[in-house]
Amino acid sequence: MSTGGKKSEGQPPKAKSAPAQGPSRMVRIVASIVLAFHVFVLFLYPLANSRTSDTMLRIANWGGLRWYAEPLYLHHGHGFFGPDPGPSFTVEYTVEDADGKVIKEGSLPDLKEHWPRLLYHRYKMLADQVETPNPLIEERRPFILQRYAQQLVRQYDGERATVTEKFRELVPREQWLGNPDENIKGRSLTDVTLDREIMRITQTRADVDAADARLLGDAEEAPTPERPLSQPEPIGIPQ
Repeated sequence: MSTGGKKSEGQPPKAKSAPAQGPSRMVRIVASIVLAFHVFVLFLYPLANSRTSDTMLRIANWGGLRWYAEPLYLHHGHGFFGPDPGPSFTVEYTVEDADGKVIKEGSLPDLKEHWPRLLYHRYKMLADQVETPNPLIEERRPFILQRYAQQLVRQYDGERATVTEKFRELVPREQWLGNPDENIKGRSLTDVTLDREIMRITQTRADVDAADARLLGDAEEAPTPERPLSQPEPIGIPQ
């Protein structure tokens, strides 16, 4: 009596397919060593900054690592000015007409006006340019601020323009590590009490005309910019 379908007779069983062969053990070991070395280099250079030990710096500067890190550009450190970002410089300006009425005021840069971010960065670089050393200019700060003020007079057809360079004083790392509640809590990066004035210069229409005449060769010397109205304590100000 049949109890089910007939089993096929005389047919050999199907052979099982062999599992796919991966890399050999030696290849996996070598690949793991190379990957571990790469990850080690990635973490080494961000850790090798001025706050770490001399041993870490010596390891990072060892030629056996630099030959690998430098061609792949892995030695930049991703520091982004940390752990102590420097001061942020801004240039505030006011343009007045002959009656003393303000016709334009603002700052370089201005987050609300200068958009998109790339345009904001361009104006931020104008503010930072005041502090950029130049071996051809002895008094770079008044030299550049004077020309910013003159350009504002030309651009907005004003009678005078006043520019003020400021920097935002960030709390030093040593202070907030020692007393974080007093120095950090409740304070914002936009807190105006962090601003410190460096220099203020005013240029008039007559100053602009004299500067233009000098460029044309009709004047021997351009007018001297006004001295700063105040001399704040130069903490954190590059000289």
